[in-house]
Amino acid sequence: MGYNTENFGPVSYEQIQFTRPYVVPRRKKEKKKLKAWQSILFAFCVMVFFYLVLPWLLYLTGMDELGMTLAEQLYLLACSVVFVLLMRADFREVFPIRRPKAGGFAGVVVISLATCLFSLSVSYLIMFFAADEVTQFSESMGGSLTGWKSVAFLILVSILPPVCEEALNRGVVLSGLKNSIPNETAVVLISGAIFGLSHLYPYRMIAQTLAGCLMAWLVLRTGNIVYSALYHFLYNGTLTLLSGLSSLLVPEDYSGEVYQTGAFQSPVTVGIGVLIYGLFVPLLIYTGCYLVNKAEAPRRTAFLPDGTRSLLKILVPTGIIIITGIAFILAGIAG
Repeated sequence: MGYNTENFGPVSYEQIQFTRPYVVPRRKKEKKKLKAWQSILFAFCVMVFFYLVLPWLLYLTGMDELGMTLAEQLYLLACSVVFVLLMRADFREVFPIRRPKAGGFAGVVVISLATCLFSLSVSYLIMFFAADEVTQFSESMGGSLTGWKSVAFLILVSILPPVCEEALNRGVVLSGLKNSIPNETAVVLISGAIFGLSHLYPYRMIAQTLAGCLMAWLVLRTGNIVYSALYHFLYNGTLTLLSGLSSLLVPEDYSGEVYQTGAFQSPVTVGIGVLIYGLFVPLLIYTGCYLVNKAEAPRRTAFLPDGTRSLLKILVPTGIIIITGIAFILAGIAG
């Protein structure tokens, strides 16, 4: 016999024989959300160790550049995963992974092409103002590797950062920023600035900051970190491929002669380079973003949804690039 709580009387077996026992549901632990100060402080500590301590430790082990590159990237990935575990954050929220759509992938391809052109355009300006620093950095990138190791190095540079760096920057850092800052534009700009500063090379910060902003926008707009990883892969892979082809096709003595004679320091050359590579960058970036929006939006979106305001997003940066290029050309002619 049982006890009836409604009628305050006995309960017979016949009344309960076909009922299921009441099970108290187990309460799931609520996942914590990362905050901006936690993510930024974590990223700062990780990068300090990455630049000041980790290279020294790896050097003591006798690793070559190939092994050091692999170890450094895995360090970033391991730190990010362990941090999320220790903070008891939601993995799906920090690392949102979904299958990308074909239209979104096409948009990412266009955006990555645009930023590669932008990097080439900016390289002319950098070579004009800081040719020696660029030359020294280029020589230090895998310069001691030959044969299959050089090929493996190029592959690692193209494949590992889209996974390991994305886990830190578009995973931990971006998650903390978007949880604490309501303004999406501010989140994109701060995330891009952190990504640019983390590379520590002043002449690379302009292009890297733009790339960081675009990758942050991709994740925020689509809720899918796979898009930013694809972009990172295409961006790194294209620049790495161009670098490898130039080293194979252009003789070293010719490259040295170009640097020594200051061919890149001609204002006319700089102006032409800025115009050739940078002229269509704003249009391509806008088009790529439109393709991503169109693929992910629940309904069709217009190419210029805000009319003149949308058009200005293309015309204003294009005008700045044109003015910069023409200014260098005129300076070279007048000089």
